[in-house]
Amino acid sequence: MTSRILVALAAAVVPAALAVPIAVAAPATAAPAWQTAVTLSGAKVQLCKAPVTGNRWRVRVRVDARGADRVTAGRLQVRRPDGAAGQLWLSGSVDAGSVSKAGSALVPRGKPAYRLLVGLENSHVGRGEKVAINAVRAC
Repeated sequence: MTSRILVALAAAVVPAALAVPIAVAAPATAAPAWQTAVTLSGAKVQLCKAPVTGNRWRVRVRVDARGADRVTAGRLQVRRPDGAAGQLWLSGSVDAGSVSKAGSALVPRGKPAYRLLVGLENSHVGRGEKVAINAVRAC
């Protein structure tokens, strides 16, 4: 083929190829908007909440140990207004550099006196905080 024919062929094919629509997949679901509640030696317990049926919140929780320098464990416990213990979530051991599976606990909506006890511990020390359900942001 001569160069003149190749140029003509390219001029016809390239615009046609560019005119083909390209589908871009949207993300299936957005990632939760994790909020850090407690930190310890580079590890974090992170929370967010979402409304569920029955006028309740589902509080999601995980341990992010990507910045930790040792194995860490996290916990979340719901405390009722009278101080009685409610649901408990335990992460188990989370290796440094990893993130635990997310867990959850249910808390009644419209009951600001409910508290979340959130904690982290490692082989040397532990740390905990009380968190008001109203202070936890939406997932």
